[in-house]
This record gives sequence, structure tokens and C-alpha cells, in this order.
Amino acid sequence: MFDVLLLSEEAQIAIFLIIAEDTTKYFINKEFNKSAKNALNYCWEYIEKKNVRGDDLYKLIGSEDDNIVYLQAEAEEENDIRIWDCVIDSVVYTCRKAYEAYHEQLPQAVESADFTLYKHVIDQYIVLDSYNEEKIKKIELFFYHSFLLLNTIKKVRKEEAHSFPIFYCKEFKS
Repeated sequence: MFDVLLLSEEAQIAIFLIIAEDTTKYFINKEFNKSAKNALNYCWEYIEKKNVRGDDLYKLIGSEDDNIVYLQAEAEEENDIRIWDCVIDSVVYTCRKAYEAYHEQLPQAVESADFTLYKHVIDQYIVLDSYNEEKIKKIELFFYHSFLLLNTIKKVRKEEAHSFPIFYCKEFKS
């Protein structure tokens, strides 16, 4: 495993989002799936278009009764809670990066969000299915080769992320 922090911030966020998106297929309560994917799509918009600001992402985690933290609190199944952990951590990390990009004051809820959340996301992902540890290695290896060694990809886009060679494997299909 290499130091993922060597990647650009966009690539770091993309790894969070790819893993979080893959976790959503494990939801026992399928109604959660749509809300989780909508939140993650908003994060992809930040990466791709930079038209989403920190406050926009913060609304997903903390401002209304329909935010994703509220939905996690409604979850009854342990796996659903783990999945929400991955989604929420990914959104919080992206939210922090968006606030920083626009040099805006961080809300207290995202002040402590840093790349250490990645370890938490990985741990939850592996608990869902032990084979996910192998998937993480493939994702990281792909980013290592594409962004650091070969420097073939300059900008991460959602549609391209899902066409990465690792996603042709049947285990990545949701």
C-alpha cells in the first residue's frame, strides 16, 4: 500500500466516494440507497465542476431533518449503520475540502474531518465483506499507477471513475 496522501485532493476524495458508492449495494434498507447516492453525487459535482460549496455539502449532514445523519439514526441494521458511516465520512471530508477551497470558515462539525477518516471508511468497508480489502488494494493501485507513476489522468470524473479497469470485475458491479 502506498501513501494515498501523495495523490491530489480530488483523487483522495474520489477514492472516498468510490468506496462509499460501493458500500451502498449492501444496504439492507433499500430506501436508504437513493439518499446516499444523491449525497455522493453532490460530492462528485464538487470534484468535477467546483460549483458546489461547503455550505451546500454541509446541508447534507447537518441542517435539516432529512439530512443523512438523521437517516443514519433511523437505521436499525448494523450493516446499514456501517454504510452510513462510510457515506457520511466521505461527505464530511469532501465538505471540509470545499470549505477550504473557497477559504470559508469551517463549521465545528467538520473542523476535525481529515484524512484519518479514510481508515474508518476502510475498516467499515472491510467489515461489510472481507473481500473488500482486496478491492481497496486494487483501487489504490490503480490510482497509484494512473496518477503518480504514469500521470495519465489529470482530472477525476465520476463517469471515468466507473470505467476504470478495476470496475470491469463483476464484484464491483452493484
